[in-house]
Amino acid sequence: MVRSIRPSPPPGTSRGGRTGPLISDGIFHTLIWLITVWGLFMPADLRRHIHVPWGRWATAVALGIGVFQLFDGVVNHKILRIHQIRSGVDLFF
Repeated sequence: MVRSIRPSPPPGTSRGGRTGPLISDGIFHTLIWLITVWGLFMPADLRRHIHVPWGRWATAVALGIGVFQLFDGVVNHKILRIHQIRSGVDLFF
């Protein structure tokens, strides 16, 4: 039996370590939050020009945040396997 000189990585980590995936995930979420904050300032300018129905606006913001989280979790992390933090771990039931 031939054994590898390198030990296997512990379960829940990738061969390249955790630094790369953590940095890419952090950059991705930082950019998304910057875009979100920028988008929240847009109604301030809009408010000067027209009447804004705030109930409808708050509902749209909540729905947008929820859809983004669902898309990021299911499509990016599970289907496309982009910016995995714990590779090789099945988090579904």
